[in-house]
Amino acid sequence: MLYRTVNPQRGFAEVSLESSVLAGGSNNRLLKLTLILVGLLFIPAPSYAKPSSSGCDPIGRVRESTDSQYPVNSLVCSGDRPASGARIKLFCFWSGHTLSLLGVNWRSEKCRTNTLVVPCFPGSSPNCYRDRGFAHDPSSPTLVTPYGNTLMSGRPFLSWTPVPGATQYTVQVRNKNKGWERQVQGTSLTYPQDRPALVPGISYTVRIHAYRDGSHLGSADKRLNVLPEETVQQLNAEITRIKALHLAADEEAYLDLNAAYSSRGLVNQAVQLLEARIAAGSRSPGIYRTLGDSFIKAGFPEQAKQKYQTATNLAKSSENQVELSKAQAGLQLVALLQAN
Repeated sequence: MLYRTVNPQRGFAEVSLESSVLAGGSNNRLLKLTLILVGLLFIPAPSYAKPSSSGCDPIGRVRESTDSQYPVNSLVCSGDRPASGARIKLFCFWSGHTLSLLGVNWRSEKCRTNTLVVPCFPGSSPNCYRDRGFAHDPSSPTLVTPYGNTLMSGRPFLSWTPVPGATQYTVQVRNKNKGWERQVQGTSLTYPQDRPALVPGISYTVRIHAYRDGSHLGSADKRLNVLPEETVQQLNAEITRIKALHLAADEEAYLDLNAAYSSRGLVNQAVQLLEARIAAGSRSPGIYRTLGDSFIKAGFPEQAKQKYQTATNLAKSSENQVELSKAQAGLQLVALLQAN
């Protein structure tokens, strides 16, 4: 079984269970990592969808249904099985796709994804692209925002970690043919209105150089791409449809909206969405755990660790065994990533 990103060359690694086993003892950590990923995807749940139950591991939301047990807009849990003659159209949370499924040959794993992104680590595919500064070299800045590599807007807000002793930073934005640069005193830059916006279909590199009194200290870069306008329109239509359901705010955020953003590679939007729920006072373990997942995708395991730990504490206090299992699996994943 293979877990990989749609674009593994853009900062993430392929993880293959088969190759891990064949590699033998030298890749024991890789095997353990893969098993944790499998555990994140397949966590036991009861037989019937119960949206209010902490025992439900939601895999999707019903869009159309001929089964009274699963009315439109209800949740379907992992392990559920509709009546044999029922037809259900299901919005899948892992993939962000809508599937039409027949009860007689129902397989809940069809609503799972075969991809899960993790940062590059030793033993990764040779095609794995590692953004410079990813290893958090103290002499180089680390690009923080936008999280991930895919954007909705062509004018992203850029931020990076400070370099001790740095007195100035130079921001460079380039594609294959042209680009621009700007000197900055601080550690962020609002995309200049007098510079051309990033164009869909073109890959850009954003590079940050740190200087101390004219001496170069280090640099970091990230590749960015903007979604095509057609895809943005489809996403906005999906968001409008989700909003029309008037779901509970936390459920809407970490299930439906997160699926809509994440399935299109929009890690930055997913992070902003979930952080907004936390700022609003959410104590949902699902919000914190899903935010941890987003930080893993963005390549920030330490931030992921903090969110997974909070999710673990919240899941224990609310006796939510599904989220507890996922949060603890996330902590194990972080430990393995940080050990490599």
